[in-house]
Amino acid sequence: KAHPFVGLGLQHFRIAFNEYCRAKGATPQEFMIADNMYLTLLAETGSMGFTGFLVFVFVIIRNAWRKIIVMKYRPEYRYRLVIVLSAFIGLLVNMFAYELFYWVSPYVCFCILAGSMSALTANTDT
Repeated sequence: KAHPFVGLGLQHFRIAFNEYCRAKGATPQEFMIADNMYLTLLAETGSMGFTGFLVFVFVIIRNAWRKIIVMKYRPEYRYRLVIVLSAFIGLLVNMFAYELFYWVSPYVCFCILAGSMSALTANTDT
């Protein structure tokens, strides 16, 4: 509520955690998270950054879906794109209960999948 448009800043959720959470006793660093990446993104980047993230994800998924529909006669490429899209959507669902961007491996996986979908949906021969 303190910074609704611009948020706290990336990776600042843990820094400001004690300011907003009045837990009894000391809270270990690994528990200073929202356990929901969408809430964390909203708190850290505000409504502007969160909207930008949602637009980014929507455009990637929309482009992949359109390309899947167009690739009727190239099933080998279509299957690759379906697999990558499924993995990407799986990560997005997982973000409801996991801090994806606070850990290196899932974040790199997210970036690789987003880049792969972007490459597979590039305007080339269908």
